[in-house]
Amino acid sequence: MKNYLKLKIILVIFFSLILSRFMVDNIFIAHSPKIRKNLGSYLAMKINLGYQDLIAKLKGDYFKKQELEKAITERLKKNLQPITKGVRATSENNYSYVEFNLSEIEWNYVIFTLKDGRKIQVRYPKGTNPPQKESFEE
Repeated sequence: MKNYLKLKIILVIFFSLILSRFMVDNIFIAHSPKIRKNLGSYLAMKINLGYQDLIAKLKGDYFKKQELEKAITERLKKNLQPITKGVRATSENNYSYVEFNLSEIEWNYVIFTLKDGRKIQVRYPKGTNPPQKESFEE
């Protein structure tokens, strides 16, 4: 009976780890406590892509598809066009590739004083609007 109880505890812990990992990766935005606004469509897309990958694996086309995508990505990397300082991108046949070089991007800085008295410095690209102070409040 004790072994059965230990097995149940281990299974519950294992299931909770899997569930929490799923939630962190898919439900919350960028490991923050904010929930995705488009959660339904995002999960539907993830399920559809998983289904398509499963079908491709069963047909044997999966590795061919991965090799094709890798070859397209390598070709796209060679044809990058500058968008702004530090950002280069290209696209071809419904594939796109973007490369960011953070050291080349020109930044503006803003300092926020949070409700708890902490001061934080936030950088954002020049030519864009600064982020809202509320997005850093807990």
